[in-house]
Parts: sequence; structure tokens; C-alpha cells
Amino acid sequence: MRSRRGFRAKTSRTAPAGRLPGVSLEPFEKVVAEHGPAILRVCRAVAGPQEAEDVWSETFLSALRSYEGLRPDSRIEAWLVTIAHRKAIDQHRANGRRPVPVAETAEVAVEDPAPTGDGIWELVGALPPKQRAAVALRYACDLPHAEIAAALGCSPEAARRSLHEGMKRLRKELA
Repeated sequence: MRSRRGFRAKTSRTAPAGRLPGVSLEPFEKVVAEHGPAILRVCRAVAGPQEAEDVWSETFLSALRSYEGLRPDSRIEAWLVTIAHRKAIDQHRANGRRPVPVAETAEVAVEDPAPTGDGIWELVGALPPKQRAAVALRYACDLPHAEIAAALGCSPEAARRSLHEGMKRLRKELA
């Protein structure tokens, strides 16, 4: 399509989706350096310490694939937290489908120690998935309710409720 001056106008077929003409995003390496540690904390809180690095890698690979179509005014950290949360769910589902070889072992009784200040994250890990994610995103990453809701794929009220229920259960466990 030509304008009055004879220049070709940018259309959805010539410009990247959602991109404003003349506005570019910062290099992806800078995004990884800036947000990588926070996203790793999210991955540890949601997926557990054993799976955290794999989920982190999958998060940034997925983000790299769709980074080019991201709008410049997007909240990058919230976007990455959402991807990390979904990748953690994918990892959990994949682990549930994998067969686990087990050799016969002798039964050994283990005494469960009383929870201490250091064991709080083990108690958080025992919460139901939505409550665990809400508590982890709020207290490990210091995200507001709106961003927690975006990461969990629910309304801010539902995210607030999940956080409330998780904290209520933790208080009951610690009492």
C-alpha cells in the first residue's frame, strides 16, 4: 500500500507483530543477565531444586523463540515468570509419565524432624500446586497479586485467595 508521498506504508505483513515502527527491544542476553537470577528462584520454588535448572533453561529457550514478537512496552519479568510457571507444570507432568526403575530396598524407619525456620520451604513444597506457586511468587520473588495472577493464569482475586489459603495452612502447620 502506497501513501501520498509514494512511500510504502507498514502493514501487518511487513512489520513484526505488535512492534511499533522504529522501536526495538534490548538484546536478549541483557534480559537473561538481568532477570535470570529471579527466574531461577521462581523455578526452584515451583519445580523444586532438582528440576530448577532444566526448567530455567526451557524457560529462556521458549522466551528466545517468541522474544522477537514481544511488544516493547511489555513487562518482561512478569512474562518470564509466566513462562517459568508453565514450564514447571510441563516438567511435573513429564515426570509423572516417566517410569521410575526401583530396586528392592530394605525398609528403614526415618524420624521426621520438627520443622525449623530453615524447613519452611519444605512446608511450602507440601502445599497444593496453586497455593505453593502463589506463596513462592509472593514471598520468594516479591511479586504483587496482579503479576501472581498473570503467572498462575487466574484472576487477581483467585491469586489472593490461593495465597491466603496457603498462608493459613502454613500457620496451622507451624502452630
